[in-house]
Amino acid sequence: MYGSPKLPSPTRLELIGLAQSQKHVHRLMPLLAIPRPSKSVGSIYSAMVAVVGIALFVTVSGPAGAPVQDVPAPEVLEALADKDDLKRLDALDKLILWGPKAEVALNKTMECLDSPNERIREKAVRLVVEIGAPSIPHLLRAVQAGKDLSCLSAGDALEELGPIAREASTSLNRLLNDPRPRVRISAIRAYTSIHGSGSLLTLCRLLETDSDQDVHDQILRSIITHRLRSHYASRTVARFLTNAVIGGKEELAGQAARVLESMEKEGIAGLNELLIDAKSPTKTLRYSLAAIEGLAKRRVKEVQVLVPCLTKLAINEDRLVRMAALSALGAIGPDAKQVVPTLVRLSMSAVGEEKIKLAVAIVLIQPDEVVGTTILVNGLKDTDVGVRCLCAQLIDKLQVKHNGLVVALTHALRDSEENVRMSAANRLCDLGAAGAPALAELRRLLSDDSVTIRAVVRRAIKNIEWDLSRLEAETSD
Repeated sequence: MYGSPKLPSPTRLELIGLAQSQKHVHRLMPLLAIPRPSKSVGSIYSAMVAVVGIALFVTVSGPAGAPVQDVPAPEVLEALADKDDLKRLDALDKLILWGPKAEVALNKTMECLDSPNERIREKAVRLVVEIGAPSIPHLLRAVQAGKDLSCLSAGDALEELGPIAREASTSLNRLLNDPRPRVRISAIRAYTSIHGSGSLLTLCRLLETDSDQDVHDQILRSIITHRLRSHYASRTVARFLTNAVIGGKEELAGQAARVLESMEKEGIAGLNELLIDAKSPTKTLRYSLAAIEGLAKRRVKEVQVLVPCLTKLAINEDRLVRMAALSALGAIGPDAKQVVPTLVRLSMSAVGEEKIKLAVAIVLIQPDEVVGTTILVNGLKDTDVGVRCLCAQLIDKLQVKHNGLVVALTHALRDSEENVRMSAANRLCDLGAAGAPALAELRRLLSDDSVTIRAVVRRAIKNIEWDLSRLEAETSD
């Protein structure tokens, strides 16, 4: 047994902390009369460390893991009111361990909710949440007082308490109509957390009647955060989106569109109303189409019902609306197959970027439709370098197949634009033996100025030659 280290009389909380740290275990062993192990039993020692920690914690904390005293030490409560932020933080950390028994510190903890130090506020919120139901009246008073920091912090705490704070519903309901926006915001967060989907009708009413933009923003955020959805709410948010656009509130309009997307199949009801309304502003249509594209990418099958509306918008007088409609149709994919003949017809007269957008939509909906792939392949020879880059990237990304693809890609390997050469080499890399006609041009690019292109070209040559060898071996067999 080795000699006892110089260990001052520790507090129970200090012992718990030491038990949780392996590096201090030698200081704790003498207290339990455990001999120091040799290096040869390192694995046993590691297991012993865990046992010592658990045993010590149970010894000083009791079976339930709560400290032996009925209340925290007076010095901890005094530290909570200290002007030194570090001491206050340390006191909050210790009090959090007490859970509901830290109720004696509730008044001083509430003062911490108004601290300019963010870490102190965060820990104070955590402590009042640990205390639980007894903190609810105090939190409601803090919200009602309306002071900037304490009001928001109290809202955070009530939001975390959630259904536990149901007794505060009546008070919160009154605060939803408080004349001060910050009070209404905190009340909304708490009310939504407590009632979940049951708060949706109230939120819809506030969205239509409240005049403050920050309150609107919080309502929309709460709907997204708590994943609230209904057809009624979808239509309410859709109307709000239009009003936000008319009022020039672009950020709120975008947020409303994200809410409709987050509602998934329930959100389609509101989006459909916006698309069929002849009075919907152009920006409203664009926000709606972005949400529809998001729903399609989420694989929400019900979005198919919007295909007829999207087809009409593909010929809208506004170019950006047309482009957004095409993006949405492309995202829907094969489920929008009935629109392909219309898109093919439109592609005949379209030019520039819009023609390419039509081609992409056609390829995404019906990959074997030759009109779409031909537009992209021919784009590799366009005089506009931007068009060539875009087509080369799309051919690579969409894994386009076409009878004249290899010839076009071989030509693209000679392009002056690095991005075109890179995308062409990437696509040839995936073609295997079919890309053999481009081998000579690929070998020439082994001396390209771009290190990245040389690496891609080497991989493409390797893949093509390997595939050729495989086919030759199969033929000889």
